[in-house]
Amino acid sequence: MKIQWDGKGLPPVGAHVLAKIDFKKAPPFTIIALTEMGLDVQRHTPSFQKVEVLYASSKYCVLQTKGCECMAPTACLEFEPFLSPEQIAAEKRAAKVDDLVKRFAFPEGYPVPWKALFEQMYDCGVFK
Repeated sequence: MKIQWDGKGLPPVGAHVLAKIDFKKAPPFTIIALTEMGLDVQRHTPSFQKVEVLYASSKYCVLQTKGCECMAPTACLEFEPFLSPEQIAAEKRAAKVDDLVKRFAFPEGYPVPWKALFEQMYDCGVFK
């Protein structure tokens, strides 16, 4: 069972998340360890990479990726939830349908049937 995280607070142990390191806050040993894990820290350009959280506290986090583990100060890490392709598609669909409902600005009480119609039209491929 995959552990879900909503993006609030620290990610729970076992969650697969996207992590980015702030090189200005990171001590040198962290950058070396992350390099050995295979994370892209060579260019010193922060980018999110998929990791598994093995331990998380207010001071340190232990991350695992590509079979390697690394401990890094929590203050130099930024986390985002890792979304599956299905979750991304569902968010895109909901945003498009909500945009259409707002764009047509129907009187109070009418958005519900129109929203259902827009959802069906999106599912048929009209808005893709």
